[in-house]
Amino acid sequence: MSTTLCFDFGNTRRKVAVFVNGEITKVLTLEDDASATINSLINTYRPNRSILSSVIDHNAELEDLLKKTPGFIYSIMRLNFLLLRLLVNQRPSEPTVWQ
Repeated sequence: MSTTLCFDFGNTRRKVAVFVNGEITKVLTLEDDASATINSLINTYRPNRSILSSVIDHNAELEDLLKKTPGFIYSIMRLNFLLLRLLVNQRPSEPTVWQ
């Protein structure tokens, strides 16, 4: 049996979907992304893979916990969020054009 935890952290909700043999079996809305919450999910479902897609500044320990699971995949959306935060904080005097 192959189990995947797919974390989807958006601006309004933090969700995790549980896939067993490629079929979605459960979707949970998380109250938080604390290490204890994530460890509980890992211990309950024993995933063979985990996927994190996040557009928020989530708990940094989350990535370390998921890296311990086999087949961890990290969405590039977080990198876009960090780039946006960097651009907002820099406040360039000239408009920045991305091509």
